[in-house]
Amino acid sequence: YSAKAIRYTRQHSQLRTGWVLEQYTPEYRILASDLQADYLICNRVLIPEGEEPWPEFRPWMLYDIMNPDEALAYAAKGVELIETGDIAGMLGFFAHHKI
Repeated sequence: YSAKAIRYTRQHSQLRTGWVLEQYTPEYRILASDLQADYLICNRVLIPEGEEPWPEFRPWMLYDIMNPDEALAYAAKGVELIETGDIAGMLGFFAHHKI
C-alpha cells in the first residue's frame, strides 16, 4: 500500500514490487505511472463495472474474485493474477471445464 516503500525498494534493490491500490482514481493512475511497480494489485470492487483495468499497466492482480466467470472476464481484459477466497470452487470449475 505504501508508495514510499515501493520507491525505496526500486531504488535500493532488484526486488520486484507490487503496489496495492487503495483507490482507483485518476490521481492513483498518475501515481502508478510514477512508481512503475512491477504489479498493480486492486480489490475488484474498486474498478467500475464494465471498465477494464488501466491498460498501460501490466500485469494486474485483482482480489476477492469468487466467481469463475468473473475471473475469466477479467482475464480477457488482461488481468493475469487473481486472489480468491474460494480456491476449491475455482479449482473444481477449471478442472471440469478444461480452460
